[in-house]
Amino acid sequence: MKAVIWGDVVQMFILFIGIVLCLAFGLEALGGFDNFLTHVDTDRITAVDFSKWGFNNADGQDEFGFWPMVIGGFFLYASYYGTDQTQSQRLLSAKDLPTINKLLLANGVFRFPITLTYCIMGLVLGTLFFQDLGFQEALDATYQKNIGSLEGKRADLMVPVFIMTYLPMG
Repeated sequence: MKAVIWGDVVQMFILFIGIVLCLAFGLEALGGFDNFLTHVDTDRITAVDFSKWGFNNADGQDEFGFWPMVIGGFFLYASYYGTDQTQSQRLLSAKDLPTINKLLLANGVFRFPITLTYCIMGLVLGTLFFQDLGFQEALDATYQKNIGSLEGKRADLMVPVFIMTYLPMG
């Protein structure tokens, strides 16, 4: 179990350092943080819209209302923390209930900054997509090259294409 936990810790640090490096190169490609703030789509910054209930989609636009997010989030995380093998393994190997409570609290606390960093990176890539024609062309070229196996997955290519295009080799 120690090997599993330490492996997860090392993997988390590698992923977090990688996303921070990508974020730094993305902000540099945009001309800095101020330029990013100037050009970011402000509709993307609104995390929860309390004015929309999100139960109907009559106007053809995606709605992320508060209540669907709360209800869906409850079931998502209940299934994740209750049935996911990695979570179950960690919780069942704890020595007692107070340790399990500490593990769950630590997981929630440490997960937030990582998720926030991923979300900011998504905003940076979306802004870069609309600001840099070269990024659009590289994404389109990669998509066209793999169109048979990646149909409908163009947005999934943004991070790998960004890494291949903007990060130094190595």
